[in-house]
Amino acid sequence: YETLLIKDIIDVIWKRLHPTSFTSVENSVGLDSSMNSIDLLLGAGVDDVRFIGIWGMGGIGKTTIARVVRERISPEFEFSIFLENVKDNVQKRGLISQQREILSRISMKTIDIFDVHEGSTMIRRLLHHKKVLLILDDVTDSDHLDYLAGKQEWFGSGSRVLITTRNEHLLIEHGVKRRFHTTLKKNYIELSSCVVSYADGLPLALKVLGSFLRERHVSAWNSALGKLRGICNIVLGTLQINYDDPDDKEKKIFLDIACFFNREKEDRVIEILDSCGFCAGIGIDVLIEKSLLTNSYVTLWMHQLVQEMGCEIVNRECLDEPGNRSRLWRHEETKHVLSKNTVRGLLGTDAVESITTDKTGPVLHANAKCFSRMKKLRLLNLANVNLSNDLEYLSDNLRSLEWAGYPSKYFPSHFNPENLLELNMCHSHIESFWTGVKLLYNLKIIKLSHSLNLVNTPDFRGFPNLEYLILEGCIRLYKVDPSLGMLERITQINLKDCKKDCGLTNTLKNHSVHMLKRYENAPSIKVLSHNYISKLCIRNYICLVLSHE
Repeated sequence: YETLLIKDIIDVIWKRLHPTSFTSVENSVGLDSSMNSIDLLLGAGVDDVRFIGIWGMGGIGKTTIARVVRERISPEFEFSIFLENVKDNVQKRGLISQQREILSRISMKTIDIFDVHEGSTMIRRLLHHKKVLLILDDVTDSDHLDYLAGKQEWFGSGSRVLITTRNEHLLIEHGVKRRFHTTLKKNYIELSSCVVSYADGLPLALKVLGSFLRERHVSAWNSALGKLRGICNIVLGTLQINYDDPDDKEKKIFLDIACFFNREKEDRVIEILDSCGFCAGIGIDVLIEKSLLTNSYVTLWMHQLVQEMGCEIVNRECLDEPGNRSRLWRHEETKHVLSKNTVRGLLGTDAVESITTDKTGPVLHANAKCFSRMKKLRLLNLANVNLSNDLEYLSDNLRSLEWAGYPSKYFPSHFNPENLLELNMCHSHIESFWTGVKLLYNLKIIKLSHSLNLVNTPDFRGFPNLEYLILEGCIRLYKVDPSLGMLERITQINLKDCKKDCGLTNTLKNHSVHMLKRYENAPSIKVLSHNYISKLCIRNYICLVLSHE
């Protein structure tokens, strides 16, 4: 009995003096600047209780920093507790399991608790007078913080609670004012420039790629670099954890940005995605909080590996047939779907929601009939696409229709895209719009610049929210429908290089127009002073004055 008692005493002392060891971080790179910032937040020697948050995208080194912090400062505390992968452990064993872990580390014995409220009460009771270092790694839910580290009053003087998360908003909600944002590291000069470019500063990517290339001769790197995308499933898998959290609309926003809108102006992206019913402003904020997206100078920016993850998610919707995926953007896959027209049946191209082609890519010859099964198509951005026959159908679900060089003379006869936001068909072969009035209340932009065969415009009464009408270089245009003068939101009209009068002067008499680029080659129109007739004004001050000679 005495021997067993001595052994128990030794075990308790050993556990207190030698906390659980962690993976060595001595070879980690790029941590010096981060640790300097963390040290300032920790405030060594100060007796207050501090909550410190470390947030950033998956794989970027938050857990590594937390481990370094523990190894460096744990001797200063009575107890040091590191709860790793809180999200995964809560999903597998429940939040009570994490509470029991904390309690057992403090009491050195197993404590039975039966609900989270009892657990939080016991944690507070045991830690109230103890100086503790508590690290909660990969926190994804406010309940994790509420029931594991509720308030500063739970902890004894000098305690520190360190939280790592992908979501800064969780830290803000919990009142964590001391927050450190882990950003992309770009100072790994030891690695090949190609590897660094591909990893783009993600430590997790560098770890996977570095392991793959380690001890290989430099002459073998060129062939190895071609395989990088095939060995990064570990990286993509870790990053996908961020993606798995948002709701369905946020996932669609994420995939649209990954496939089509990376490095686009945020305002335009929000407007287009809002027209799809996605509440894009809030959704983009959530993606930024999840570190899946950043906003730099009003431009949305997505890390290369995060973008590849999004593209891979779309690929996995159907590995064998691109026509059964929601989004098409690669030339060969788009060519396959548009030209072969091989997918049939109820599924088929009915799955396709968005298509884009490379404006600088080769000419693509499409079968016009393939569009007849794309009922869900909402974003279409084509260039250098010719049709083998007349276009009989386009989806009424379209929000954005961009088709540079549109090859048909007319729109499909039954085309009625009532939710269309922008129509951009520069250099098209179109001759005229539909007859009669179509009610397109959401339409804000019409661009048909350099459509050399266009002879007239549509009736504008169905477009009360039109803001931009760009018809520059439409040299055969002879008539602008007089209903243009009824539009109250129009802010820009461009008829530069149109050769004819089109009756525009009388149409816009006394109407508010922000900018009118005059007909430079039309002898019947000239700019005069404000003493003459046919004034065009903006918010009650003279902007431009036109008059017939």
